[in-house]
Amino acid sequence: MKNKIVWLLVSCLVVAALVLGSCAPAVVEEEEEEVVTPVEEEEEEEVEEEVAPEPGKPTYGGTLTIVRDRPILAFDEGYTFPWNASALAFTSEEPFGGDWGQGLSGTGDCSWRTAGFSGLVCHTPRLIEEWEYIPGDTEDTIIYHIRKGVHWHNKPPVNGREMTAEDFVHTWERSMRLKTSYVSITITPERLPTSIVATDKWTVEVKTPPGTAGKWLEQSGELMVIIPKEIEDMRDWKTVVGTGPFTIEDYVPMSALTLVRNPNYWMDHPLHPGDKLPYLDRVKMLIIEDASTRLAGLRTAKLDKLGGIWLSPLTWEEAEDLKATCPDLQWSSCPATTANLVFFDLRKAPFNDVRVRRALQLGVDQKAISDSMYGGNAQWYGFPVLEMPEHSHLQIPIEELPEETRELFEYHPEKAKQLLAEAGYPDGFQAKLLLWSLYADEFSIYQEYWSKIGVDVELDVREYSVYTSLMTSKNYDDMIIRGLSGSSTSHKLYTYRGGKAGPVENQSFVDDPIMEEVYEKMMADYFKRPMPYTMHQNFKDILPYVYSQVWMIAYPAPYGSTAWWPWVKGYKGEQFVGYYDPQSWPIYVWLDLDLKEEMTGKR
Repeated sequence: MKNKIVWLLVSCLVVAALVLGSCAPAVVEEEEEEVVTPVEEEEEEEVEEEVAPEPGKPTYGGTLTIVRDRPILAFDEGYTFPWNASALAFTSEEPFGGDWGQGLSGTGDCSWRTAGFSGLVCHTPRLIEEWEYIPGDTEDTIIYHIRKGVHWHNKPPVNGREMTAEDFVHTWERSMRLKTSYVSITITPERLPTSIVATDKWTVEVKTPPGTAGKWLEQSGELMVIIPKEIEDMRDWKTVVGTGPFTIEDYVPMSALTLVRNPNYWMDHPLHPGDKLPYLDRVKMLIIEDASTRLAGLRTAKLDKLGGIWLSPLTWEEAEDLKATCPDLQWSSCPATTANLVFFDLRKAPFNDVRVRRALQLGVDQKAISDSMYGGNAQWYGFPVLEMPEHSHLQIPIEELPEETRELFEYHPEKAKQLLAEAGYPDGFQAKLLLWSLYADEFSIYQEYWSKIGVDVELDVREYSVYTSLMTSKNYDDMIIRGLSGSSTSHKLYTYRGGKAGPVENQSFVDDPIMEEVYEKMMADYFKRPMPYTMHQNFKDILPYVYSQVWMIAYPAPYGSTAWWPWVKGYKGEQFVGYYDPQSWPIYVWLDLDLKEEMTGKR
């Protein structure tokens, strides 16, 4: 209890300091009394000079301080969705992971700024060494070969023992047993594995119904951390045990998460062979919901990095101001890879009529919102194929769309009123829109546009945890706003498929046989490597149809900026090194503590 009180007092002092601070990482000079010492004639001793580290060579030590703008909702994926337990990216690992060597600091094949599985593009085995896929007439088989020499954190109840195939079996069987897990929610019973067996200490054999192995490979590969067979419940942060590069030292809800280096972590840096990861001694993640306080933290160098496309994003105005006032900051900007979308309950009127949905989109001037809200620094056309480099081959220029589809991205309020009248709503209608409080101001603009065509929308504003609970249970009245990654839809079609896709993604309750047929075609190519052209071409071919149905409306997606101080080394703005792993990039970076001391007077 005493520790908690101290934490709260420290947090209050930190926030106060941040608000009062200004942009000036500068050396703190202290006045010292000059001391004159007599010169003594002595024989000089030879002192071995300290060898400075080679320029650009990674160094160990230091604390990286970062921030998130929302609470940490969970520490156990078995009882929630993976993105609610994103802090596990520090402590735990999945069978597959993002390949840092193919990112911006390496070959550049991936940006690692997007959340998305992308069919294993730029992904690499992590806790497994390799896998095999064996199709069959009555069942499919996936064989996982487990990586040797990986040890659990040195804490009870495992005390640093080596990870084995039995841990994989326990994790995956638990995910199917717990009805609250992502697997149970998103994979229908007839598509779940029929058996999961450890055939020896380092091999797991999974049998699935024919044609369903791709789904299991995805879920087991990058949407589920492996946990020890001794642990059934990790909801308390003190019980978290993983194989990852950090362990949790302390957590104060709504204040800070502190992690320390795992000295027995198994992985070398992909670009610096022989360097055991991580380089950092500690990572401190502050939880600060107020944007001005976060900005003050960066300006005063109390934060080492701020921004991105998901957690604590920097607006374009904030980025422009920081570039002018803090010229030493390093920058990375990229098109948004997630978008906020308005979903409709298609099971009931008036949203089961495509004319109503088209009217709602025609009644909003997306281009004007982009210009006024974001100074033109946003994508107002494109979702689900946003301007991410990994999916550039899927984009369809707006001028190449059929005319009837292209006009949906233009502003036609009179045509919107005409469509509402044709659908039986000449005087419009009333509806309720559920959203997170953070987006209330932005979506009041939609509310105003819709009022001009006779649609009276009430904003049902909720705080984050309540909103998340209602969103994941799809418990909303008429309409709901949810952020979604474009990359999540390009090979899974989650947003456009019925019950087979699982309820949480399909927020509009789409049930369309055309989309089911396209999905089956795409899955036929799932296991081919590299990702085949035909799989993505099937998706690109169906895009005009998806746009025409207006199953959801995408709000303009602002470009994202990330800023960090120059003592953060080996970093180029990466965010997600894997699928929905927004906290995984600190594993690979290091701190130039001498440079930090030179600029701020502190290490």
